[in-house]
Amino acid sequence: MAFNPVNSAVLTGTIVAAGTWSRGETVSMRLVVGTGVFAISLAVVNEMSPDLAGKYGVLVLAIAAFMYLPAVMWKLGLISKTTYPNPPKWG
Repeated sequence: MAFNPVNSAVLTGTIVAAGTWSRGETVSMRLVVGTGVFAISLAVVNEMSPDLAGKYGVLVLAIAAFMYLPAVMWKLGLISKTTYPNPPKWG
């Protein structure tokens, strides 16, 4: 059984929104539309091949986690603000 694509879309949108917020930026319409397009594309791929959709969803989720979770960890105080005075920004 593959990872549920709905979970991938929701978790990816949440991670990207939290990462954007932790950098002090506002959540833009571009982010909302991009998350919607990602969810629709996962739904289309899920109709063709559920296994492929699950793997694609996990891949995008992992990339979003690597790009945005360091900034969220910095905002929550899990990364030292004295060593790193600015939030990490990879994207």
